[in-house]
Amino acid sequence: MNREIWRSATLDRAPLGYACHRMMTDGAGRPVDFVFLDANPAFERITRLKRSDIVGRRASEVLPEMARDEIDWLGFYGSVALEGKEAEIERTFPPDDKRVRIRAVPLSDPNTFATFLEDLTAARDGAAAAGPSGRRDDEGSRDLYFREAPDGIFLVDDQGRYRDANPAALEMLGYEKRELLGLSIRDLLPADQTATGIQSFETLKARGRSSCEVKLLRKDGGFIWVALDAVRNPGGGYLGYCKNITLRKYAEERNDLSQRAMESIDQPVIITDSDGSILDANRAFLDLYGYRREEVLGQNPRLLNPGWETYVNLGYSYEDYVTLFDGM
Repeated sequence: MNREIWRSATLDRAPLGYACHRMMTDGAGRPVDFVFLDANPAFERITRLKRSDIVGRRASEVLPEMARDEIDWLGFYGSVALEGKEAEIERTFPPDDKRVRIRAVPLSDPNTFATFLEDLTAARDGAAAAGPSGRRDDEGSRDLYFREAPDGIFLVDDQGRYRDANPAALEMLGYEKRELLGLSIRDLLPADQTATGIQSFETLKARGRSSCEVKLLRKDGGFIWVALDAVRNPGGGYLGYCKNITLRKYAEERNDLSQRAMESIDQPVIITDSDGSILDANRAFLDLYGYRREEVLGQNPRLLNPGWETYVNLGYSYEDYVTLFDGM
């Protein structure tokens, strides 16, 4: 994991509390706990939790009262980490009735998410008053999130022309900001993705929200796959949040090609793990033994041995038969 994503001098100086976490799940994929991976000084100040005391520890250890809280925190953060959905909540915390706005966002590493905490009590007390620039701290916090977010954020106008992009988005596509701002959505869509991209944009304009997985062209001529969630921006135009899913797409494509190759072979084929348990079997194998796929998954090939007589009928010698199953 690139630690520079999680920690930077900017985050350390920011008034916005920041922490990074990894969700833990059970065998069914349900959230059961999460681990603290990082936190900045503002997080320590707002929560009164020291970074040295929480990093590497489970939330159930750091915050044992969390399980008894009226808010389902595991469900709240689980939807962020496991489903890739951003979420926001405001909560008053004892003992001093501090009001905190918590924004949780998914990160690119599997099951990881970040939380950004804003102390609303301090804002009401005047700590967030406008500074010399005339900007309030909550505006600065939003700017900080835009700059430091590990996933790409784009702003486009009603015609789909790019009006802004954060550093992660520019790195994702290989453009300088001045170059990207002269382009439109169509310019970044390869021919086989144009219909999907334009339809998603039309849905966004009609409904104010859209989601899709789409391939985008990079400046160097390559491409990346992104999971795109877009919403109407209250200040005008539309915001798109892009998570790079290229590696997942490649894995899916490889799995699909492997599956099609297996099914096209006339010879029986099985795939096992290092312990010998069957992970997959092709149609030829299932036809030969008369099993359904779900009946063989997890079994050991030796348990499916019908006896050497069957192999003799298939042209194997007894020695070949012994060698085959000894090898398995």
